Amino acid sequence: PDAPPRARIGPDGRCTTLSGEPLAQSMRLGVRTWGNAPDGGTTVLVGTYLMDGEVGRRLLDALPGLVHLPADVWSCPLMPFLDEEISRDEPGQSVVLDRVLDLLLIAAVRAWFSRPGAEAPAWYRAMGDPVVGRALRLLQNDPAHPWTVASLAAKSGVSRAALARRFTELVGEPPMAYL
Repeated sequence: PDAPPRARIGPDGRCTTLSGEPLAQSMRLGVRTWGNAPDGGTTVLVGTYLMDGEVGRRLLDALPGLVHLPADVWSCPLMPFLDEEISRDEPGQSVVLDRVLDLLLIAAVRAWFSRPGAEAPAWYRAMGDPVVGRALRLLQNDPAHPWTVASLAAKSGVSRAALARRFTELVGEPPMAYL
């Protein structure tokens, strides 16, 4: 932890030296591990997501610029698996890493928002509601569908008025405004 930085990892996994020289060419399979010793005492795993769209914006707006979940607060069983998988050079590795990073992101967001005193956004808390959570999932899974409050209410199993009232109360805005 007290060693000076030696590489920069940017969007799309583009890795360079601190002076900007690309590292991917010198490591044919891309930069997967870096350090002074393969058995070093500290491991830092880095993943990059490019998130476009409304759901991604809402999530990023709800999180701070840096989310830090120390091991004594968050023990994720995915970490040892990811640590092992990242050093493999086997067929299918990128597919496995993509899926594990998806799961890791979900686990980290859950852990962040469930911390004592955490200020989870209203839409995140509302996902746990049996009615509003279903409506949110319907909207998020098919945003191009020509939704109306009535059609959303019917699929959520409540009246139009009940959905509009409950959705607005829990999410902070009406269903169509959220969409």
